[in-house]
Amino acid sequence: MPLARLFRNYYRAFTFNLKYDRETERILKRVLKRDSTCVDVGSYRGKILKRMLRYAPEGKHFAFEPLPGPFRRLRKRFGTKPGVSLFNLALGDRAETRPFLSVKRYPSYSGFRRHHYPGPTAIDEITVEVASLDEVLPTTRIDFIKIDVEGAEWLVLQGARELLRRERPWVLFEFGQGGAGHYGTDPAKMYDQLTQWGFCVSLLEGFLRREAALSRDRFVRHYAERSHFYFLAYSGERFAQLANT
Repeated sequence: MPLARLFRNYYRAFTFNLKYDRETERILKRVLKRDSTCVDVGSYRGKILKRMLRYAPEGKHFAFEPLPGPFRRLRKRFGTKPGVSLFNLALGDRAETRPFLSVKRYPSYSGFRRHHYPGPTAIDEITVEVASLDEVLPTTRIDFIKIDVEGAEWLVLQGARELLRRERPWVLFEFGQGGAGHYGTDPAKMYDQLTQWGFCVSLLEGFLRREAALSRDRFVRHYAERSHFYFLAYSGERFAQLANT
């Protein structure tokens, strides 16, 4: 890839990430209560976990990170925090042991499948334990879930179907061709599954502006055009409760 194009792609991703980070913090501030229970799937350095603790200091927080190095740093940083439980696990649709690609230069791109990386990098294949959220948290009250797993979002959601039906949490998830495209995930199928479970889907900025939820066509178009890749799923019950507070 030409250097100029590489720089443009990197700058665009960096700018988008800053925007999504700001929007995520505003959403956490808006929807969390002091005792909310949160799940951070793909915690990595704990950036979102830190914010969950800020806005729900009396809640319980569950963080999942499969990479050994980042998990050790999470444990050092958050291991003694009250209410925090850390799991050196990948999440998926079932319990298993499977290969996981650790991307040395760009560790945040690590996952079950190869991606198009920002530049040359060594890749180590390691073996990780995989579990489902329904297995790990079978009866826990959950208010908020963040999922950032480089394309495996569909697998995580399938492994949390009972939790999602029971708790109707807020679900902030990444979903774009750069990740999900490598898993062959169909955006229409993703939208249909969420709506069948009783969820609406919004852009982060759209939710913050109190705009109407996305239609199926708009969600699919955002995926096809690569115009947005972070979304918020939520139930009507949660939205009504928020409006009444």
